[in-house]
Amino acid sequence: MAPKPDVIASEWFARGDNDLRNATILFEHDGSDEAVCFLCQQAAEKYLKGFLVSNKKTYKLTHDLYLTLKDCTELDKEFTSLEDACRSLTSYYIETRYPTAVEEFTRKDSKEALEAAINIIEFVKDRAEKKKK
Repeated sequence: MAPKPDVIASEWFARGDNDLRNATILFEHDGSDEAVCFLCQQAAEKYLKGFLVSNKKTYKLTHDLYLTLKDCTELDKEFTSLEDACRSLTSYYIETRYPTAVEEFTRKDSKEALEAAINIIEFVKDRAEKKKK
């Protein structure tokens, strides 16, 4: 028997929480800004995909948060409020991983990435909670 969508979604959310926790630790202890940005992108991606799974929808095999967000928006139009956050975080999937993509990531970049990821995660948690009621 296949696991229930809510169980799988919980696993996505737990992994997203772990990514956000690690990003926060790195940020608070002057860790790598590029690692913070990458982990924030990953945390947001896992929450968006978890939301889709919890609603019995499949997700695309992409790291483009904007594309994943479009699928979430089909379920809940309020997700459009996350467009800017998704666009900014999407760039951190590739740019943080290859040396020629961007010269340097700054403390400002990692702070903004954390804020964007937290915004997305809190939004998804709120929507998931409303779904349960």
